[in-house]
Amino acid sequence: MALAVGGFVITQLWGLLMVVGYGATTGAAPAALNVAERVVVNAVALTLAGLSLTYAYVSLTDREFDFVDLQRPTIADLVYGVGGLVGLFVLLIAANAVIQTAGATPSEHQIFREARENPQLLLPLIPIAILFIGPFEELIYRNLVQKSLYDGFSKRAAVVVASVIFAAAHFQAYASSDGLALLASLGQVLLLSLILGGIYARTESLLAPALAHGVFNAIQFGLAYLRFTTDLGPADDGTAAVLPATPLVVVVDLLVGLL
Repeated sequence: MALAVGGFVITQLWGLLMVVGYGATTGAAPAALNVAERVVVNAVALTLAGLSLTYAYVSLTDREFDFVDLQRPTIADLVYGVGGLVGLFVLLIAANAVIQTAGATPSEHQIFREARENPQLLLPLIPIAILFIGPFEELIYRNLVQKSLYDGFSKRAAVVVASVIFAAAHFQAYASSDGLALLASLGQVLLLSLILGGIYARTESLLAPALAHGVFNAIQFGLAYLRFTTDLGPADDGTAAVLPATPLVVVVDLLVGLL
């Protein structure tokens, strides 16, 4: 739990530094950053946070850096990664069907709320999801948080606990005045995280969940772009609005309140 809190705090601090630095360099006020700029800033912050937290954890626990599961990928890793990607979409569709049958609608992720007016901003987020969001969120929540829990929990229990922490970290991104909608979205995040955690526990490789996670988010960005710009995307029913791990840390809103 301390590691999860540390990861959240470090990510917030790096995000704050990145926003301040970006504003000082460009002269743009924090509130003036568009959704693409904010996600780029936060993707860099997530990367720096992941590297910082990894270094700190390995150093403070007298471990070696081979604690990070970055061994050469195997065919099994790729199979689990692709299979996990398919599983994420199957579970997402099933969860949405259950939620809608119950008469509820998941709250929309903050990124999509802001991208409706300028969908083109979603396009650069596709490679960002694959290169940064997926790998570094999996590094923090799976390789560090989940793996560290193996010392006190069974693997299955560690997957569940890490997934609960992962879902809680997305509270702000899905925040809504409709408590039921927020609960539905966080429930989806939790279920999707269980798949990612299960993949990592099974393969003991960071690549497999990072691949599934990053490509899943990238496809979500692509579907959202189609939904907002054409008639080819899925209906506006919340299905394409659920990202399991997009790290839009809302440091901008914090800065707006302070400035």
